[in-house]
Amino acid sequence: MGAILIYTLADFLNNNPFGGIECISQKYEFDKIPVQSVSVIELPVDDFVKEYDFVLSTAIGCLDDDNAFKNFIKDIKKSKASALFLSFKDSNYKVSSDIINTADEEGLPVFTVPWRYKFSDISDFITNCIYEKKTELYKIVQDKLFNAYFTSKSLKTGAEIISSFLCVPVAITDKFGDIKAVSHNDIQYDKEQFKHIDIRINEFLMGYIYVCRNEKNINNTDILKNNELIEKYICLPLSLWFNRESIENMVVFKLKNDFVWDLANGRYESFAEMSKQGLKLGFNLYKPYTCIAFKIASCKKDDLDEYSHKTALLASKIEDIITECGRKISQTVMLANKGLLFVIYIENTGLKPQNTVDLFAENIEKALKESFNDIKIYCGISEVSLENADFSALYNHAMLSLHYCENSKDNSYRFTYRDTKIFRIISALQKNDDIHKMAFDTVNKLLDYDKNSDIDLIGTLIEFINSNYNISQTARKLHIHRQSLLYRLDKIESVTSMSLQSRKDLFLLEIFTRIYRDY
Repeated sequence: MGAILIYTLADFLNNNPFGGIECISQKYEFDKIPVQSVSVIELPVDDFVKEYDFVLSTAIGCLDDDNAFKNFIKDIKKSKASALFLSFKDSNYKVSSDIINTADEEGLPVFTVPWRYKFSDISDFITNCIYEKKTELYKIVQDKLFNAYFTSKSLKTGAEIISSFLCVPVAITDKFGDIKAVSHNDIQYDKEQFKHIDIRINEFLMGYIYVCRNEKNINNTDILKNNELIEKYICLPLSLWFNRESIENMVVFKLKNDFVWDLANGRYESFAEMSKQGLKLGFNLYKPYTCIAFKIASCKKDDLDEYSHKTALLASKIEDIITECGRKISQTVMLANKGLLFVIYIENTGLKPQNTVDLFAENIEKALKESFNDIKIYCGISEVSLENADFSALYNHAMLSLHYCENSKDNSYRFTYRDTKIFRIISALQKNDDIHKMAFDTVNKLLDYDKNSDIDLIGTLIEFINSNYNISQTARKLHIHRQSLLYRLDKIESVTSMSLQSRKDLFLLEIFTRIYRDY
């Protein structure tokens, strides 16, 4: 298959303003020779010439050496250039018949250009002509796409129009990469063989055009290099299909959003009626669920305004990330948000639902951190139960966990409902003056020691407790040698007069340190 004939050698020869250009080689079918770009070169050719280049040269370095000139001709042809245009300062210089014969044998059209013309003027003229020709073709494709949309044709018709223009297979997907339309039913869609182009509406990513790049023709089109033309003449009309679907999805999302909030807050008279509504939205309420609450905050001093355009854009991207994470684990996920507060119900299935919930939360946090650098992520998780869900209770427990997470003094950004039980006990103990005094008497001994040393006994003790009293794990987390940790633990026993081998003393030390600092 040949190149797409956007601009040909015949177009230049028939319409150029440069008089005196003469073909000194054989007469070719110039209307079948494409021109896609311009190169101005001298020796050596190397890799400066591209396929279907219009090559301009003074051939300096080989004018007095026919063999060098012949090799120059061969190198140009080897680069698959469309034609060679030569300009000589000496108006009396004539290209020898041997060199012309070499050009004819190689099948390379050769022309002479009067010296008075600047190569830059010729190059600009051809570049502009190629762009205009391309624009004309893109406009035709745009008109066809608009016509297809406004006559209610499917997105597949759009893919076929683009494919016909490019002479290569085309696939159109949504923003998650799921195929929405293909140009050929027998297309072997493999992302390795396709190059994608974004389809956007304003700042919002809607989907992609995937263009096959392993076909020979893709090297002869510059669809992947002219983003301005693609966005204006192809992606813009394609976005109409996505915009129509987006509006439909917004209506569905609004229904789901309101449904989840009503479910979370118990705003319904009959659970049976809610269950019927849920089935229409794709949710089965007669199953066990876990509730997860995410809250996003700015790392900067200026908090995100709940009603700003920036917040709306951020919330939309986060919705996409949460939805995609749910798809990856193949679980039913119910999602709702108010500003940057996201409430999720994830169905508990499988032998280890707790692991699934933890993996889901971790995947969301990881994806958010990879996508955004200047946000803080707080997460609260309800209990994981295998019984039918009490959605309102799960929501309250997740929000309580989120509250403790936001107010943690130790930068913990994920709390479970089980964690809150410990904190509620600690909170009750803090209100007892005797216990409060015992806690601070013990902790202050460690703090006083730390003031005069760089060991940080209090931090070591907290890490030891968090590591379930595992010495090896504690040493790894503190990045110290095992013997160094043992020395610190001995010092803690000495300073507090309590034994880390005694479960009763360990229990008291954990209570005392938690009263001193939440973690």
